[in-house]
Amino acid sequence: MSKKSTAKRGLAFNSIAVVFIMVVVPMAIAFISSAAFVKSDEPGVSIDNSSYSAGVMEQFNWVNNGDNLTSWYEANHPATSSGSVEVYNCLYIIQSICKGVDEANYPNTMTGLGVYNGGALAYAGNNAPFNGRIVPQTHGNNMALAYAPVGYAYYGGSGNGHFTFNTSGEWYLLPSTKSIDTLSVSMIDHQTTYASTSTIFADISYNAKVTFSYGAAALTVNAGNIDSNNKLCYNQPGTQLWSNVCVVGIKQTFDLTSFESLELQTMTDGDFQNLTITFDFYNFKNADGNYIAGTALPFAGIDEFVFGLDATFVDAQGLSFLVRGGALVIGLICVFVAISSTPLYDPVKNRLRGAE
Repeated sequence: MSKKSTAKRGLAFNSIAVVFIMVVVPMAIAFISSAAFVKSDEPGVSIDNSSYSAGVMEQFNWVNNGDNLTSWYEANHPATSSGSVEVYNCLYIIQSICKGVDEANYPNTMTGLGVYNGGALAYAGNNAPFNGRIVPQTHGNNMALAYAPVGYAYYGGSGNGHFTFNTSGEWYLLPSTKSIDTLSVSMIDHQTTYASTSTIFADISYNAKVTFSYGAAALTVNAGNIDSNNKLCYNQPGTQLWSNVCVVGIKQTFDLTSFESLELQTMTDGDFQNLTITFDFYNFKNADGNYIAGTALPFAGIDEFVFGLDATFVDAQGLSFLVRGGALVIGLICVFVAISSTPLYDPVKNRLRGAE
């Protein structure tokens, strides 16, 4: 009877080991990945460093700006002088290269100019100060619009993406001793406001991801497919009363797991000054599932839009202790379970033998 009892107990132990590996370990990993007690409970705040003004060429760069519509602009808005051909030069940008009409004589660059702080956008979204930067829309080459032909007008759409732009960490207040928990980007067409019921607003879906690059290392956080709309409303301070206004806008939040926050902190070692942040929005569709055509997007046009970043942070040391310590404990337990289930070392089996 003792041998049968030993066999049953050994089987039970192995069953517990299987349950541990299949159920407990994934749950423990999920807990460490999203542990609430190391996540920030503070509201997102603007991280724009408005006092930093060196090198405007670095604050915003289009990497991909949608469809190639250069031929339409040339046909419908022909150049009136030799200088006006510059306006066509960055109407199509792919992988940070302007595919223009005269790349030999005109600069192949389309970057953000100027800083937009306070004013009518002093309290946007969650009532946190909205500090952003004025940057060119998809077909709004700020360096060339002075040469645009008379009557120059927007095509009406820029395609479905990819709409990709990057910015440098040196433009933001990113504390070296903290890890980024969430990063949100707000993009608004700030020059025209609408009633919240305006027909310009529509339900849309899109895919979004952000890539943090530091030297040769990179970390991509994919937000997946997003169901949203193109409306962003905020409180606008007036002369006497505060009024609520709406603009064409999108706010997208990227929520980093504990593993991703630690990886980013380890990758940069807190040196966010040399970090490049690249946002990619693509696969835009209307609510009916069709690709967008003339749906208004904040960054699509021949003028400017404002984009700003806000973030939440967690303590880097606490995060490192949780993730590294938790991973070590799980690893040690897995090793123990693996070894104790083999003839090399089985304390349960040895104890049962002693009872025979």
